Amino acid sequence: MRYSDKLMLVTGGSNGIGREIARAYSELGAQVIVADKFGNDLDADFYRIDFADPAQTEAMMGILLDKYGDIEIIVNNVGIMQEKPIEEMSNADIWQMLNINLVSALITSREFTKNRFRRGIEKKYGRIVNIASTGYLTTVEHSEVFAASKGGLVSLTSALSATLAGYSTTVNCLSPSRTRTKSWASPRTSPGPASI
Repeated sequence: MRYSDKLMLVTGGSNGIGREIARAYSELGAQVIVADKFGNDLDADFYRIDFADPAQTEAMMGILLDKYGDIEIIVNNVGIMQEKPIEEMSNADIWQMLNINLVSALITSREFTKNRFRRGIEKKYGRIVNIASTGYLTTVEHSEVFAASKGGLVSLTSALSATLAGYSTTVNCLSPSRTRTKSWASPRTSPGPASI
């Protein structure tokens, strides 16, 4: 099978877009690790984590890289959306969304790169895919932090792709529009934090 020799990490892979990515690549033969705070019903390894805490993200990467040596494919999918007037957003609200949507991808990408250079396998096949959103470009009220986090993810993709251009690792970004998930009752309304 096409990905039978590849190990893949999908953050936020318990539902929505992440779950479908994990399911599809598992069917194509990849060994998939789903990392999420929720459960996992797929034929995949599972790592329970709260991406709102950057220390947990860093620890997870250390544990997985020590166990497997390398991860060929990382899909930075985890994300939340909270539409709330900016004047009502606390620092905790802001950092929760930034840590989950953007900082987690920075840390997984940093640890992926650091591990490869440390082990001397920087020329090995690698793929990093960041799941952003059309929300970083559209004008929607009460979405300032979400837009900033997803815009940052797009910029991260551009910069990291230049950094890794000579090392057999491609870095790409997908920007889907609003997507119906278990935690988002309607693709047009969002009563509170929702997994993307």
